[in-house]
Amino acid sequence: MLLRTTITSLLVSVALPFCVSATGKNDAVLKVSVKNLGGRELSYFRSYNGVYVNESNPVVMDSDSTFTISLPTDGVEFISLKAQDPAKKLPVLSQTMFLMPGISELVIDPMAKEVFQINSGAGGMDNFGLADNTKNLSNIYFSLIAPGIVPDELNLAPDSIPDVVLGKFDNYIDSVNIRYKNAAPWLLDAYNGMATFYRDIIFFTKYSRFTDNEEWDKTYQELIKNINVSTPSSGLFPYWQMLVVNMLYVNKGDTLSQLSGNEFLLLKAEYCDSVFSGKAAEAAIGTLLLEDGLRGLYNPGAIILTQQFKDEYPNSSLIPLLDEQASRNIAFNNPPEREGINFRDNSEIATVADILAPYKGQPVLIDLWATWCRPCLQSFTHVGPLQKYAAEKGIQLLYISIDDQDDIEKKWRNIALLNNLIGDHLLMNPAVKMDIYDTFGHNSSMWIPQYAFVAPDGTITLLDGSLAESEDFSPLKEKLDELMK
Repeated sequence: MLLRTTITSLLVSVALPFCVSATGKNDAVLKVSVKNLGGRELSYFRSYNGVYVNESNPVVMDSDSTFTISLPTDGVEFISLKAQDPAKKLPVLSQTMFLMPGISELVIDPMAKEVFQINSGAGGMDNFGLADNTKNLSNIYFSLIAPGIVPDELNLAPDSIPDVVLGKFDNYIDSVNIRYKNAAPWLLDAYNGMATFYRDIIFFTKYSRFTDNEEWDKTYQELIKNINVSTPSSGLFPYWQMLVVNMLYVNKGDTLSQLSGNEFLLLKAEYCDSVFSGKAAEAAIGTLLLEDGLRGLYNPGAIILTQQFKDEYPNSSLIPLLDEQASRNIAFNNPPEREGINFRDNSEIATVADILAPYKGQPVLIDLWATWCRPCLQSFTHVGPLQKYAAEKGIQLLYISIDDQDDIEKKWRNIALLNNLIGDHLLMNPAVKMDIYDTFGHNSSMWIPQYAFVAPDGTITLLDGSLAESEDFSPLKEKLDELMK
């Protein structure tokens, strides 16, 4: 994850165990045969009975290089497969697709002309075309929030008239429908249902820059009347929280920055309940609560909201996921006391030299992280071998949190205690911020999670970023053995 001093958070995926449900009459079943992966590991994102969740599920293949994913459904599901090399030497392969009840068969073969091939079911290759086009919709949206980084395919950036912005988008959607006019009706319905909400988020992203403008205000009033219409595929839209924040910004403006994390969570839930209905409301509120846990926020209000969600949507397929996050929330906010965890006072620290002064003549492994960094939090789940190695070799473990948000200390402490991060802990203060970035980063940028090794003579060596994320301790051990010689 690339961190800049002007950026405070990014959303990144968290891995959860793979499981296959028993095939039922309403299951959308995907049977996958795999060839020639060359060391790549497979994972997938999926929807839960029509609600897409931004979490990565690793695949465990059978002995014959096949696996089956079974998604209980009342309608259309959406899945995104990814084949990724842990060593990052091979290109990443990915494919998205829609699924309906029944059995679909897929072959993944990087050596074939078509890496992903549908053998049967799922509407044929038109499925790939329409599903892949949702990536184009994502890029159109991200071109507005990351100008210059994502190409502005529709040239929306300079437009200041709402009808022009929406007209360009509508024309694009029409062209896709014409191109795939012979596709199965259920595929077109699923695609257009998702496109509706991309249209909304693009409008609100632009509208946030033209508030108090009569034309935009009028279009907003017309759009808000229809935004609560719930189509069967509306829950497949993957950016509910971004849409809600954009909508709230239009209504609440700069007052949002004055809210605590818990207050903001409650406000978003209340707003979703008032604006959306049906599957759209289930998706918006459900993913709001899931992201609170997946991002490691664990706001106390999520516990109450989860129970309210369960009362409102007792048959939601998100409930097992929400129960798991609620249990983690309770554990997070009530961490056990631990021995061997030392929280250092940062009030007198102004330089990296001040940070390292207590360890003069001792080898130190620094872990740079942040409470909002999901890869950082994920890395804490497999620190056991490192802790054992450090104890045997006399290496001091030092965890430096680069959080600069207000009221973060309790959360910082809770994460360390919950994950039993034995060692010293330091919360960065404003005085040392730039020296940390200059020492462990480049041009005011820094990758996290990041390890840095400090030799007994004070020499600092930055380690490859992949070592901090890998569940395999062997590469890190090999590097530390080399540095300890």
